[in-house]
Formats: sequence, C-alpha cells, structure tokens
Amino acid sequence: MGEFVLPAGGAAWTSALLGGVADLGVSPAAARQALMRMSHNGWIRTSRQGRRARVELTPEGVDLLQTGSQRIYGFGVPDSDWDHRWVLIHSTVPADQAAARDRLRTRLAWNGFGYVGGGLWLSPRADRVDDARRILAAEHLDSDAVVIVGGPPHGEDPRRLVDLGWDLAAVDGEYARFIADFDPLRPDGPAGCFVALTALVQSFRHFPFADPDLPAELLPPGWNGHRAVELFARRRAEWLPGARARWDELERGAAAAR
Repeated sequence: MGEFVLPAGGAAWTSALLGGVADLGVSPAAARQALMRMSHNGWIRTSRQGRRARVELTPEGVDLLQTGSQRIYGFGVPDSDWDHRWVLIHSTVPADQAAARDRLRTRLAWNGFGYVGGGLWLSPRADRVDDARRILAAEHLDSDAVVIVGGPPHGEDPRRLVDLGWDLAAVDGEYARFIADFDPLRPDGPAGCFVALTALVQSFRHFPFADPDLPAELLPPGWNGHRAVELFARRRAEWLPGARARWDELERGAAAAR
C-alpha cells in the first residue's frame, strides 16, 4: 500500500487491491484475511458505494506507512564524518513483563541498537539518544534505565563492540542474496514491473531492521550493503512507472465496474 495507495490519496477499490495481489499469486481469501487484520489493527476502514467496497487508510495507517517509507527510502544514505560517540543503554525488564521486553527489543533494534547482553544496548550513532529515551518512556522503563552518550572505554576497540552487538557477516550475506536476486531481473510490461517492484520492496524492507547502519569505518571490507542500497534505488526508479501504470489500470477497471 505504501507504493500505490498512499501516494494516490490513501484510498483504493477493494477489487483493485484483490487484482493486485492476484498478480502476486495471492488468493482472494488470503488477501481478504489480510485486509481484515489491517482493519482490526485500525490501519484501514472500509465503506460501501453501491455493490462496491472502498478501502481508506486511517490516520494511524497513514502514519505507519509514512514512517516505514521514510525509514526504507532514507536508509543507507551516506553520512557525514562520524564523531566517535556512542549511546549506551542499560535497562532490565522484569521477568513478568515479557511483552514489554519484546517490544523494547524490537523498537531498539529497529532504531539501530545492538544488544550485547546483561540489559546493555549500544549504538555508534549519538544522534539516536532521543529516540532511545522516547522508546524507554513509551514502555515506562525510563525511570530505571541508564542512558550514556560518550566514547568507548579507553583502549576498547570499537570493532569489538560491533562484533558483540551485531552479526554483520549474516547481514552481508543477506545483501549478497538480494543483489543476486534483483541485479539480473528484467520484468516485462506493467504487470511484470508491478510484481518485480513489490518483491523488491518486500525484500529490502528487512534491511533497516537487520542492518544497524554503522559508520563506514566500522564496516568490514567489501561490505555488500552499499551495492544493495544503490541497486534498490536504481531498480525502483526503473520499475516504478510501469508498476504504477498497472495499478492505475486496476483502479480504472474497479471504478468502471458496476
């Protein structure tokens, strides 16, 4: 929806959505279940216009897609010189608050923090300290947490901290597979572009969560992330016009139906 519905005003005919997912090989029953889950989560609402149904993004749905789009399409942009400051967080979550612990882990990881054990999280991006504090406050963990901004302990190799917090070899391997999948791909026609673009975004959207977006000097030699980010931007620019032409075709067909 972020590629097609959101830019078109945040609404679409249900039959157009079903036609789009049919292009992707998804059954109508599975697609309707997905729409029901989105409605249950408060991200969309449905209205009837005669025999036809129209789906509209709620303000919460718009915010969700806009936040996700900013994270995906702004990810991997070359940064300025690193100031060598880190954010360190120490936060322990009581054993009886497993849900809060899972949310904290997910949200901190999404913001590029690595977990090193013992309730300790870290990031070499000092500008993420406000994000960390907002996350802790949202989970009512800020009063017992310790948040420190500064350089690593004297004599500590920053790359050792990276090895403790993240498995960069695994992420690099995922980037290599992404490149192998989409570098040779040449879709045919608007429907082919629609399918290829959807697969491209679906595959890439994982990286802002898995890749902490470390400063260049902390990355291993031959890091595949740079090639993958460039390939994603290039393929999206190539396939987006055809994909949107297919989406417009689906919307026109749905609007003309009676």
